[in-house]
Amino acid sequence: MRVPCLAVALGFLLPVSSLPADMHLRFVRLTLAEGAVTIEQPQSGERIPAERNLPMGQGFWVETPAGGRAEIELDEGSMVRLGPAALAELSDLARLSTGQRISLVSLERGTLYATAEPVGLDAFIVVAPGLEITFLGGARVRVDAGQDTSTVAILEGRVRFSSRAAEMELPEGTTVRVDPQATDRFQLFREVSARPLDQWNEQRDREAVSQNSAQDSAPDGAPESSPATGPKLAAFPSGLFPSGLFPSGLGELNAQGKWMDTADLGKVWQPRVPEGWAPFRSGYWRWYDGMGYVWVS
Repeated sequence: MRVPCLAVALGFLLPVSSLPADMHLRFVRLTLAEGAVTIEQPQSGERIPAERNLPMGQGFWVETPAGGRAEIELDEGSMVRLGPAALAELSDLARLSTGQRISLVSLERGTLYATAEPVGLDAFIVVAPGLEITFLGGARVRVDAGQDTSTVAILEGRVRFSSRAAEMELPEGTTVRVDPQATDRFQLFREVSARPLDQWNEQRDREAVSQNSAQDSAPDGAPESSPATGPKLAAFPSGLFPSGLFPSGLGELNAQGKWMDTADLGKVWQPRVPEGWAPFRSGYWRWYDGMGYVWVS
């Protein structure tokens, strides 16, 4: 049985049955699944093998095996990555009628990396047993949930850290460790210890930047920072993100095709494919409770 890791009360979280009528759920996609990664649907509890481009929604669980890894791309371009033997839930993926997006990821065990830049009133939050972090602009973090401790390392940017013992802003290069069983205290370190898995996370970020580098061919407004098109992550001291975050999937479109202007439709995307290619051939339809049939490319 899973133990809920929402140790910090979040005032805006509501049970699904009490969601206001103007709240709309969002969907994300799995962009990487190494090893026997599994997905659990929230309504039926069905567990299915994970595969690339699999769509997921609020309440879905993602579990990686020992030696496995997974990557999730949110609709506004944020990235969440899981290391080996990790278990996480997409606890909240709401979008209000105002356009505000609330993204909450709960880590129950293992290692999680998150790269995000919430814009406007958007909220991007990661929770683990005994703690909660809220992104304050563009940031990258590493979160570990172990048997006895939960740890947050701020790789870039800054976040707001909350526990039952304190609430404070954490700058880049700091680490906080808490004991979920002793919530009246925590440990603060003015350094971030490197992990072998950090290199994989950084490489995936660089690959995303490389895919998004073709800005001259992207749709008008795609790199801009706006709720309609997604955020543009400010350049950090390391210079890792000169191109910023983009809406989900845009980087892969840039890498595997080109944009062109047409008289009737405006700007359209054309894939680089052999002659005779047709859509909806390479893939299949999958039924999701509460969603209906979705196409898995």
